Amino acid sequence: MSAQHPIAPDSYRLERAGRVLHAGTADGFPSLTKPELRALAATARALAASAEAEIDARPAPFPASLPPWLVMQWLPLPDASAALRVASSWCGGSEQYFRVFAERHCVTRSSSWRLAARAVVINQQSRRVSEFQRRVLAHYEHQPRYDDSRGYDLRYIPVEEVAAAIPGATVEQVRTAAAFLVSLKRLEVSAMDDGHRVADLTSLERRVIDYHNDHGTGDDVGCHVNAVAAGLGE
Repeated sequence: MSAQHPIAPDSYRLERAGRVLHAGTADGFPSLTKPELRALAATARALAASAEAEIDARPAPFPASLPPWLVMQWLPLPDASAALRVASSWCGGSEQYFRVFAERHCVTRSSSWRLAARAVVINQQSRRVSEFQRRVLAHYEHQPRYDDSRGYDLRYIPVEEVAAAIPGATVEQVRTAAAFLVSLKRLEVSAMDDGHRVADLTSLERRVIDYHNDHGTGDDVGCHVNAVAAGLGE
């Protein structure tokens, strides 16, 4: 028990004030004189101040338990297996964790979120590019912009811009996809980590992309190879 607050009322006054307050909640305080009411009000204020001081002095309590997915959400996927072995309840309550992981990779639920997350890992280990990742890569490949101050260098495109261009995509989903494409050396990240661009393009490849952007019809067919060659003078 912590030390009594300096302005805390004594136990007798508290006990008496408690009885009076309890009795007065329904009928008011018809039997109290004005001086007694003032004393009661002072005691109530002192009691409130003492309780507030006690609340402030005590450390914030840690919750007795947390949902497993809330604890696990801070874990990278390779470490999640250890958490699943804590207890059967943790394993059974892990769907929300796998849901967050799968949705971050823009994968929809199959029979369970855990299986959906497993499919993501299998695809990554085999270096397969998902449909959503192909859409992200296509944005960088088909819609590059040029910075006049840097000649023909492709501009680093922020993930926020790509997310805005892909219906239904979130910034976190695009950021996750871009990170995987960087690991495959399909994209490169800027030195300031504020954008990405297509990696390892030759000057001719960049000219071809530029030609498609300027003269393409906007569909998946693009420009005929002969038209591109004639346009580039090759």
